[in-house]
Amino acid sequence: MNKAGLRLENLIAYFDHFYDQFTGQQKRPKLTGLALTEEVKAHLSLTVEVASAMQIIIVEELGINPYSLYKVKVYTDNRGHEFVKITNSGSVRLKTSKPRARRSRTVVPSGTLQNLSSIEEEKINAADCLKMALEMTERGRESTKFKDLWLCSTKSSFERPSPESFQNAFNKIRGVAAVESPALKLATLKKIRTTKAIWIYLTSNGDSLKTASYLGNSVKTTLHRYIPPYLTELVYRVKIRSFQNILLYMSVAHEQDNAKYAGLTSQQYELELKKAFTNPDMGGRLYETLISPQDCKEDELTIYFCVSLTNIILALRYLKVGKEENLKSYCKTAIEKIAEGPVIMKQLLRQAERKLNSSGDI
Repeated sequence: MNKAGLRLENLIAYFDHFYDQFTGQQKRPKLTGLALTEEVKAHLSLTVEVASAMQIIIVEELGINPYSLYKVKVYTDNRGHEFVKITNSGSVRLKTSKPRARRSRTVVPSGTLQNLSSIEEEKINAADCLKMALEMTERGRESTKFKDLWLCSTKSSFERPSPESFQNAFNKIRGVAAVESPALKLATLKKIRTTKAIWIYLTSNGDSLKTASYLGNSVKTTLHRYIPPYLTELVYRVKIRSFQNILLYMSVAHEQDNAKYAGLTSQQYELELKKAFTNPDMGGRLYETLISPQDCKEDELTIYFCVSLTNIILALRYLKVGKEENLKSYCKTAIEKIAEGPVIMKQLLRQAERKLNSSGDI
């Protein structure tokens, strides 16, 4: 190993041992060569650049407002409420505040129990990013007593960087990506979120509820602020046209030569009829009934979960030690639904997790 590499290792070892000097809680002695370089910071804490890269994945996947994400705290001083919590199934429960709307939003990105170091780069998702951020900043929170998720070593101190710092780091990432994709030159985190929302709106045939759920807004706010009016009008026109086609085919359904009345050949009429009734918004189930009535009579299997403290504990325990994948999937779905439910459900879930933790079962 050369001298430069050895010096870097020595510096990392020093600040790792005297971590309070690294976070600024203790004064560093005035020793020659005791420099806190960017390389050292990258080994001992979360950097602004890495945090910004994580935020890109989280915003794109979950639709969280960037400014709400910047200010996320892991827990509070008052009642010990946790805003970022890893569940027993490997998912992450994230609660962000929306000051302008005077409310909070809770999302639960799906994750796994896979070791973070073994996850391939291309498969890193929002849950993985939140777990990494928690792990990389945990020691810093213990040292500084700060409660923020995004704690980074900046030029002046160890703190939560300002929104401008995150945006500057994003601009650096954007500059590198824009070399291959010039269209990214004007990208911002806000535009990424809005673009994904419009994509969801278009690919779901104008499902405003699904789009609003991604953004965490009301349908009215979503359509007014995020979806361009011309796209809304286009979707409505397509839906009206599909409904008009269905009415047309129904009006000639009892005629002997219905294709002739519709001004089409028999082959064209059959093709258009299938197209009209397979439209996701206009008659999908009706068409299925017409072509295979016997299949539609089959009852779907409905699974019920009786919510109680005992049952939640059993589900959490089975997620950890159970072997039947189908049953583990049912347990995971039940726990995720409870985590998204009202306050009383969330309190039951927290009680169950505490009891399991205290008993040493998980």
